[in-house]
Amino acid sequence: MLVRPENRLVADSLERRWNEKLAELSKAEEEYARAVKAEDPDLSPAARERIHSLVSDLPAVWNDACTPARERKRILRLIVEDVTLIRDRKIHLHIRWKGGATTSMEHPLPLSAPDLNRTSATVVELVRALATEQTDHQIADTLNGRWLRTGTSQRFTRLRVRRIRLAYGIRSLAQYKREAGWHTTAEISAQLHLHPQTLKRYAHEGVLSAQRVNDKGEILFEPFSGPPPEPHHGKRLRDRRRHPKLTPHVRKEMQYEA
Repeated sequence: MLVRPENRLVADSLERRWNEKLAELSKAEEEYARAVKAEDPDLSPAARERIHSLVSDLPAVWNDACTPARERKRILRLIVEDVTLIRDRKIHLHIRWKGGATTSMEHPLPLSAPDLNRTSATVVELVRALATEQTDHQIADTLNGRWLRTGTSQRFTRLRVRRIRLAYGIRSLAQYKREAGWHTTAEISAQLHLHPQTLKRYAHEGVLSAQRVNDKGEILFEPFSGPPPEPHHGKRLRDRRRHPKLTPHVRKEMQYEA
């Protein structure tokens, strides 16, 4: 009645269409209510048997590669009423099903990004064990030879091994040997009154027990008891060998990443 006279014909047409849609909606709701209340829906025996088989074998339907994601969502809407998640030290999951039953589960918290990229504890313990006998570069070669990788799936290098040692407080080979009483070249030179170059030749030929303790090629000498070695003119050093020869130090090397 509030429409202007020149627009009443349009208003009457819109009102008629609105009333028709309301009548259709009411009819559809009545039909849906009758179908829901029907105790025995009109299903063929074959369809009824198929529905029962699907209900009894829901995991097979869910995991079937032919079941699309939209059907899985539809299944969840049909069987799950609501889900409640509570997060504290763990994730508490409470599921309320359509029939009224409830299920409660607990899950550990997901790992953070640093934890996902962290080197495994097995590799860390292996580095701890190898550090007592090998340098960082040698440890990297050993780990790569066993097809082990870092937390980010990279090959091990000297610097990566060193970062692992520093992060987990693992002592280097030089620190282990120093704590065991091994001496530097300067200390042995002052103790035996021998020139450092002479001591290095003794180490290279196995007259004295020595080991390279880092990737710079630095040498530490094992403590010894008894009389120190003395020069023997006319006797070759290899004939006086009592220990394994000192491994040579490779100053320049090239490393290829796979």
